[in-house]
Amino acid sequence: MRRPPTPWAPAVCWTTVNRLGQVIGVAAYGSGYLALASGGDGPSGAAMTTSPAMAAGAAVAALITLGLPADRKA
Repeated sequence: MRRPPTPWAPAVCWTTVNRLGQVIGVAAYGSGYLALASGGDGPSGAAMTTSPAMAAGAAVAALITLGLPADRKA
């Protein structure tokens, strides 16, 4: 019994890209937070500074997601 090959490679690629994006995002926001937390305002000031940046990043990601096509068939 032979089955046609399944297109699993694009799914693996998207999963990998998604996880790498999460790692880069955590590293970027985390390094910004730690750099600000070591300054004069401390952790609370760093949180107040990085929270709007994280919200802006989430808004940009949502806008990019809305621009993607709904059906991704190969």
